[in-house]
Amino acid sequence: DILLGLQTGPRREATPQVLSKIKAPTLVMFGQKDTVIPATDGDRFAAAIPGSTLIVYPDVAMCRWNRSPTVRFRT
Repeated sequence: DILLGLQTGPRREATPQVLSKIKAPTLVMFGQKDTVIPATDGDRFAAAIPGSTLIVYPDVAMCRWNRSPTVRFRT
């Protein structure tokens, strides 16, 4: 279970119960070729966060939004 696996690192609190409490609009991003956290687990994260949106970027390993020319955020 990917969420339980995160408990060994800095995201220790990332459990389905905690994620389900997020009320802000949330974009869950994964790279299709990520070898650390597979993109298939993005569905699990997105399902745990009510109303979230999942985007899986093809041909991207670790999802480095700040280095992707196709990803831009408005602040």
